[in-house]
Amino acid sequence: MGPTLRSRVSSQGVDQIPVVIIGGGICGLLAAERCVREGISFTLFERNDDFGGNWVVRANKYSHLQAHAALYQWDKHFALDKKSPFSKVAAPKVLETIRGFAEKYHIGKNTRFGTEVTTVTRKSDRSVLVSYTVVRSGETGTVCASSLFVASGILGQQVSLQGRGLPSTKAFKGISSFAGRHQGVECSLGIAGTAEGKDVVILGTGAFALEAMEAADRGDARSITLIARPRDRWIIPYSQQFKFVFLATGPFTPRWLACWLINVWMGALYRRAGIAHMQPAFGSAHNFTGQCNDALFQLALQGRVQCIVDKVTEVQETAVVLESGAALPCDVLINAQGCEVMYQPPYLAELGLDFRKDLHNFAFLGRSPRIGTASDWVWYNVPHGPQKQVESFFQGQRCIREGREQEFVDALQPTPFSGCKGESLVAANPSGFKARNAAYRRTMLAGRAWWDAAWTRVKLESSELGTWLLCAVMCGAEACALSGWLASPDRAASSKQPGKP
Repeated sequence: MGPTLRSRVSSQGVDQIPVVIIGGGICGLLAAERCVREGISFTLFERNDDFGGNWVVRANKYSHLQAHAALYQWDKHFALDKKSPFSKVAAPKVLETIRGFAEKYHIGKNTRFGTEVTTVTRKSDRSVLVSYTVVRSGETGTVCASSLFVASGILGQQVSLQGRGLPSTKAFKGISSFAGRHQGVECSLGIAGTAEGKDVVILGTGAFALEAMEAADRGDARSITLIARPRDRWIIPYSQQFKFVFLATGPFTPRWLACWLINVWMGALYRRAGIAHMQPAFGSAHNFTGQCNDALFQLALQGRVQCIVDKVTEVQETAVVLESGAALPCDVLINAQGCEVMYQPPYLAELGLDFRKDLHNFAFLGRSPRIGTASDWVWYNVPHGPQKQVESFFQGQRCIREGREQEFVDALQPTPFSGCKGESLVAANPSGFKARNAAYRRTMLAGRAWWDAAWTRVKLESSELGTWLLCAVMCGAEACALSGWLASPDRAASSKQPGKP
């Protein structure tokens, strides 16, 4: 444990805090746990009444991880499923694990729940003023932070139908719902009997859309239709993720070859399932963030789901009309058009910081070690990306304490957030795996003596190679354990279990 940094009160009565963390999801908790281990006093602001982030705000009870349990473990003592690394863990278990993690490290003692950060202003080059409002009472206050860790994410509210330029649904007489939790209300498909014997139309093919598709299937819907815009990214089979990661991160595989192999492999799967018309153009990159699902391929192969690339032009009483002229019967209409992206969280407006232009080394907002950030949307790798972002931030904190802040600043380079398009994993793009690893190395080597830097480099390279070799082993285990994931229609129908796709 490093030197203890404690809070204090200034002559103006404002709390002086070494680190302020905004957001109580897994990224914020990772930063808080590191503060606990390094003896750094901190305050965490969380708008909701408990930890969990998106698992509280947007996830339904039937929502699940978009990665195997093994790929989502952020602490060796907090396995999401100790029995199987290939588990598809649901939201209640994820929340239970997140909150158990927070309890072990007593993070709640330093957390202001039900409190929203409203503005962050620069007091000097070495501190910021953080203003907040207590949601229920309206009480306001200000603290002064030496460093700020932004972990509130960049996803905003779910986009309304009108927000996507779709027609009004006033004439619709059926059930209409957002696909994700909205203002505390879960998707209507989570209510027993909602889908039974009904025609369900889902607008979108993202993570929430695919979960809604599974819920409709479990609820014995008469028909399920996904309506999508032309896609620019693949939907990766949930049961084949280690194969993808093995190909995509191989240290000895040229990037063009990895992209080509994945495109060929995915194209074959789409054709087999009868959804070739949904695949990105050949040569497109292989971004799959948030869309890992077996049921799409299985249900398409069984004829249980219809996938259409089109646009809704009219919503009638019991049908939706497409741009192609087709009219689809509809009793349940699910809006899964995605979420707004807040490239600039409102509270950062006065600082003028924006993920599109101010992100440095994928872990800092602005060219300074004093404002760090972590989000799987920025790194596209849960939870190892956020863990590296947190490590980068605390390497910056060590450099500040040791008087090497300028050396750290010199190691920061712009890595603007490119959004969630498929090209973000191409080697030539600054968001590629290679660029991210290089940025992480620059951060972790900054401010070290040459011998310490050399040893750190060896450890980082060994860790990357070890992770890839472990992934290779898991890829083989995955192939053996989940070899029958894409069953034939007859086999799938006979083996279907209640509550499972």
